[in-house]
Amino acid sequence: MPLGEIQKAVRRFVGDGDLEKALDHLSFHLSETSGYCNEVIVLRSTFNSVERELRMGTITHEDYRTQIAKLKRSILEVSGKVEPGDLQSQTEHQYIQDLEEENRKLKRELRRLEQVLQETKSVQPGLDTAILRKLSGLWLEVIGHERHAERIFSIAEFKYNRRKMEFEYNGTNYTNDGGEQFSWKSKKLLPDLAEREVYYIYSVDRPSLGAEGHIGFGLLELDDLEEERYTITKGYFFGAGSEQDPKYFDCFRMDVLLPQLNERFGLELSTHYKRTHPGLVQELHRLYTENPRVFKEVYVLD
Repeated sequence: MPLGEIQKAVRRFVGDGDLEKALDHLSFHLSETSGYCNEVIVLRSTFNSVERELRMGTITHEDYRTQIAKLKRSILEVSGKVEPGDLQSQTEHQYIQDLEEENRKLKRELRRLEQVLQETKSVQPGLDTAILRKLSGLWLEVIGHERHAERIFSIAEFKYNRRKMEFEYNGTNYTNDGGEQFSWKSKKLLPDLAEREVYYIYSVDRPSLGAEGHIGFGLLELDDLEEERYTITKGYFFGAGSEQDPKYFDCFRMDVLLPQLNERFGLELSTHYKRTHPGLVQELHRLYTENPRVFKEVYVLD
């Protein structure tokens, strides 16, 4: 699409008050190498934050209108500065279209899975429920193939929600220095004990990026310890609309792992209070940096 038509469409979206479409239109046509990509990302984050504050009632309608007016001016300003060299080449354009088609397929599959989960009782009577209850507790996820990544640890809780009468798998992902990156809550969870697997669809809150409600799919793999007793050993997750490959992780039961680490290294690691989790993650990262196999070496289930 010629630059003039792109800018005209942006002006029309802004004039209609549809800032999300205006930002989507700019993002779609800008090349990843353009310096304006980051500006559009910042504008989108600001827009999401303002909309969220309005929904939560933490901003007055007058302040909201003021912020939206500033955003309109900023969007038009960025759009007006874009030059032909900032646009995607035909090759880039086709690549983006292919990615979007793959993402649409993934979203359709996630909707199908969610429908399956909605039609399936999450809590099975009898044996399945008794087995799943034994998985209750805190679990450490370690994305082991990304040793030098900025965030490789999550702390999750497998639990039974009495009010909803269903199992949940919720957690928080941390940066290696203990900062909270995002939290997730499972929307639906489906066990398939015959295959030793638990599937879940989750919703993500990303406070650091100013966006909420990202939907994804995850799987937990189980292993037999003894008759009618299982443990979570590993799993993976990926988000709808994500251009990244699934994230694979190893899983460790924390009420087993931490005492073993404490005994081996003379530490006092604990998960009693969530406020202590940042310091815990820092210490776990130190141990992992020194020896990436440390958790597997000390982890022994009775």
